[in-house]
Amino acid sequence: MKKILFLVLCCLSIISLQSCIGNFDDTSVPSCQWDEENYVQFNGLELSYPLGLSNTHEWQLPFDRIDRTLLSILSRKDFMVDGDVGQISLNIKADGTTCLGEKSILYKEGAPEVSASSIRVPYVSNAVFYGEVTVGIRTATYGNTVGNGLYYHVMWSASGNDNYGNIDGRMMGTKMEYFTPTGEAEPILISRNGSYVSNGEIIIF
Repeated sequence: MKKILFLVLCCLSIISLQSCIGNFDDTSVPSCQWDEENYVQFNGLELSYPLGLSNTHEWQLPFDRIDRTLLSILSRKDFMVDGDVGQISLNIKADGTTCLGEKSILYKEGAPEVSASSIRVPYVSNAVFYGEVTVGIRTATYGNTVGNGLYYHVMWSASGNDNYGNIDGRMMGTKMEYFTPTGEAEPILISRNGSYVSNGEIIIF
């Protein structure tokens, strides 16, 4: 009798274990689907400029050197630097709580998704979104007349995890200086101490 009872309990334990495994599979986190739209809103948008800009750039700025619209960043450029324009990069990444995945988008002048202080973005359609939105805003490239390097652009970055898409819009820009040395195909970014890396070596000038 005891053996029969033991066998019954073993069978029930195995069935219970299989049931738990099945339930775990049923509740696994799905991939995010990006079939809806939402807005990233910059609250109190004030993009402040650092010192050391070219005269051409300074003349294009508001009198207080603060941009209060994203459209200005995308529309301005240095006509002496061929082809380069301002842009906004955006990354939306789920934290894995309700779905797995991320979406990256690049916006340039004329993008209908960009307004004065907000951006229309793809949004998760198959789950409640939990995660982080990271935004990078940069000006067009300008000829550098103050500091190191031949060129520069100004960069702002911000991130937020507000489910309603709100990001603090008060940011100070950073001047990113670089140049294209002889024999190099791509511009090289200069660090704050005036150095750059070439062929694995730190060059200071």
